[in-house]
Amino acid sequence: MRQVLVVSVLLVAACSAPPVTPPPPKPNLSATVETQVRATVAAALPTPKPRSITAAIGEDGFLYATRISDGTAVDEVPTAATSNNFVAYLKAARAHDDVGIQNLLVFRKLQMIRTGTRAKVIDTVQDLVDIAQVRFIDGDWPTGTAWLDHTWVVAQLPADFVRARPTPTP
Repeated sequence: MRQVLVVSVLLVAACSAPPVTPPPPKPNLSATVETQVRATVAAALPTPKPRSITAAIGEDGFLYATRISDGTAVDEVPTAATSNNFVAYLKAARAHDDVGIQNLLVFRKLQMIRTGTRAKVIDTVQDLVDIAQVRFIDGDWPTGTAWLDHTWVVAQLPADFVRARPTPTP
């Protein structure tokens, strides 16, 4: 009888006790640290600016190029009288050939045109990069044509763009 009573007491005690839950898993410190590091790095990086869309053939656009180092707009964009001259500029720039670039400038095969100048895309050619022929609508060379990197002719200027020099009035 005692055995039955002890078993009954144990059954009653087991049924009335709160369920035993396993302890929570130990936090994965490496995952937590990795998440914190990613959040810190993401907060430290500059917010990328939306990429401007290049103007297509027949569309008006604006000359706009940025520095690779910090993404700020350059004051002037290199353009060439012919597609071959622009390819020569690209080769000299890639080789860090300052004398070659100076020769192109001295012999007027390369011109520097103000960033923000309006231009119409006339033609595009695939060479070392996509290059475009443009006709200037305003600026220092109105109605003149030149060749340049097609990505430097954008449909719209960024909202935060500020002209380095004001546009001359005729």
